[in-house]
Amino acid sequence: MLNKLRKAMADRNGLYKLGGNVQVDEFFLGGESHGEGRRGKGTKQTNVLIGVSISNGAPTHCFMEVIKDTTAKSFKDVFVRRLDSDTKLISDGNPSYGVCARDLGLAHSITLSKDEQAHVTFKWLNILIGNCKKFIDGTYHGREEHKQLYLEEFAYRFNRRHFEMSLVERLLNTCVFASPHPLLRESDSKVALAYET
Repeated sequence: MLNKLRKAMADRNGLYKLGGNVQVDEFFLGGESHGEGRRGKGTKQTNVLIGVSISNGAPTHCFMEVIKDTTAKSFKDVFVRRLDSDTKLISDGNPSYGVCARDLGLAHSITLSKDEQAHVTFKWLNILIGNCKKFIDGTYHGREEHKQLYLEEFAYRFNRRHFEMSLVERLLNTCVFASPHPLLRESDSKVALAYET
């Protein structure tokens, strides 16, 4: 039942695109790396792409999506679905973002991680990443299954944080208009839909 609710949230999240100034970055989920103990880009943890729209210095909406890797192709597949054509990307020095901006005709500005103002520029992006990790660790104790649905739940709640009094009513409305999902099953590390006959 909970996964059906989360899938309804994911469906509703998918109806909207971010526009204006959107900060983007990638981060990792899954706790400490084991085995070879690799860190950063070489980790075995789950790659997640995040986008946060910023208006008047504050975040308005966000998306988070599990990605296969941190290549321009993976980013672009997400941006096509999640960003409006009027978006201005704001990123660190990862060249993959520049490739995506060029291919999609998006404005793009770069603040390098080593720049003095980077912590100010990406303040809200970093706060959301930290809050998301705490949410998943605290609520789901870092469980691996259904990670994308957990991210969709976080984004759904964040994007509607100003509607506290009507949040339950909005969720019920979302569920009523969501397509039916009789069974949710994990397949190839992605959430797959399986319908029983």
